[in-house]
Amino acid sequence: MASPLSGRVRVVFGRDEYRVAQRVRELSAVSDPALGDLNRAVVAGEKVTASDLRAQLDALPFLAERRTVVIDGLLERFDDVGTSQRRIAEAHAFVEAFLNMPPSTLAVLVGGDLRPNRNPLLAALSAAGATVERFFPLRDHELIVWIQAHARSIGLHLSAGASRRLAALVGPNLWVLANELDKLASWADGAPVDEHAISFLTTASREESVFSLVDHLVAGRTRESIRELTDLLDSGESPFGVLAMLQNRLRQVWLVHELAAEGLPAQTVKLRSGLGHLPDPVFRELLALATRLTDADLRTMHRELLAADEAIKTGKAEPRLALELLARTFAASG
Repeated sequence: MASPLSGRVRVVFGRDEYRVAQRVRELSAVSDPALGDLNRAVVAGEKVTASDLRAQLDALPFLAERRTVVIDGLLERFDDVGTSQRRIAEAHAFVEAFLNMPPSTLAVLVGGDLRPNRNPLLAALSAAGATVERFFPLRDHELIVWIQAHARSIGLHLSAGASRRLAALVGPNLWVLANELDKLASWADGAPVDEHAISFLTTASREESVFSLVDHLVAGRTRESIRELTDLLDSGESPFGVLAMLQNRLRQVWLVHELAAEGLPAQTVKLRSGLGHLPDPVFRELLALATRLTDADLRTMHRELLAADEAIKTGKAEPRLALELLARTFAASG
């Protein structure tokens, strides 16, 4: 015997926001595009009541067999709230709305990184037979396979080494990966792309170079700093762009430094600092640098960056020369 909500309610959630969004697009695609959004509705679940949701679910499709209702934010309201009788009753009121909707309605509930064992609505929907799909971030070989498949879909020819290099640089953030692949496809114009092109062209690679530059600057390694700086400028990055990336990296390092000083676990520091998108190896390097620095080091770096910024913007120094002087100043104070 089929479960009451089988095939009628789909729950799509997980930390991999890209694949969650892709799956929701697939499920909510209308059978007749000419009808536009007449048979598709999006409900903001943050404040919707069970009766309001039921009104949306009960509407009949227009000149079609199916109507799709996407509910975003409702599952989060029940996440990690415990199992009080009031919350359980509220969850069951929503489930009742789904149970009584017409057969022509497909309901799609969308969520982020939920806690299934502490979410009474998710538990009640699962018990009633809703189809639940959870998307974890892709790792290792799965990530490389995704990169290769997406590249093929947009006509980009990546070598195996290029796929591995891109996976190592960006990690499992598929939004960033898709954007980098689109840019590579435009640049390559049908030509094959190898790992050297990845290192030269991708934003992630430039960010990695900036991190390396900061590391050399802090350690007072003048020669390495100048070489990293020259590589960035020769790759087409403007001095203003390099300075902006340095300032942004310093803000990240300073924030991580302060959070780590509170004795928080590394993963908590990563999330609270807003750096959850960084691949773990990159964040570990940033954390190591942040914990190695003192408050005085950070203040000195900030002061020197502001001085270089002012010198460039007021025309007191040629941009490239000002950045090289910045590297030498750090070496002298290191």
